Amino acid sequence: MQLSFSKINQSVYEVIKDKIGSSYGSGLVKNFSEYYFETEKKIIHNILQSPFIHADETTISILGEIQYVCVDFYNK
Repeated sequence: MQLSFSKINQSVYEVIKDKIGSSYGSGLVKNFSEYYFETEKKIIHNILQSPFIHADETTISILGEIQYVCVDFYNK
């Protein structure tokens, strides 16, 4: 989602009312990326095996800032 660590920290505070340091935010992102590495590989494999890929990009507002969301559809 390309959120800065300060936005991640702000989001965590809004959800669980706890403040975290910026170094914790970077560690959190690192841990998530490692945890979901195999899942990401499977998703990419399935997309590449698909006979077609439809991708759509749209904008949404996250905490008052415009962000881009990409949605991919594929068939097995």
